[in-house]
Amino acid sequence: MKLVRTVVAGLVLAAAVLGVPPLLWVIGQWPDPSRWAGRTPSEVLLGPDDGSLLLGLVTAAAWLVWLLFTLSVVVELVNLRRERPLRLPG
Repeated sequence: MKLVRTVVAGLVLAAAVLGVPPLLWVIGQWPDPSRWAGRTPSEVLLGPDDGSLLLGLVTAAAWLVWLLFTLSVVVELVNLRRERPLRLPG
């Protein structure tokens, strides 16, 4: 039973680390910067939006969360192989 749990956990972890980037690439939406030509950042952020700016910010946040998650997985995998644990700052 422990072996089954270990294999399933490894598959879920691999799916999270390897499967999220293609999913974000397909589903995520980046705003089109050509729509903001000649406008200051404050005009873009404070002006009317059709939702593309918000979706772009959510996509960027999702990429950042995935990056931090993947970094923590790598640190934990290194800790499994080392005698002395590797610690992240913070």
